[in-house]
Amino acid sequence: MVEETAGTVKNIKRVSSNSKEGVSVVTCEFIWGTNMDFAAIDVREKIDLIKENLPKEALEPVVLKYNPTQVEAMILSVSYKNG
Repeated sequence: MVEETAGTVKNIKRVSSNSKEGVSVVTCEFIWGTNMDFAAIDVREKIDLIKENLPKEALEPVVLKYNPTQVEAMILSVSYKNG
């Protein structure tokens, strides 16, 4: 439900989600050049429309902006030979 709703926001490129017991993270990827301040507002507004349909025990949804190019990261691949 949240993924489908978020997917209706203007300039969405991709929506993905990862859910475990008690928590769900929905990631929205936008087309390059999208104003993320306005995009975050749009996502919040869309989610507000469906909040009453979420489970009663669910906490208030949180919308965070995240720019992966501003985070220092390293991808490490390790392999080994047995024997």
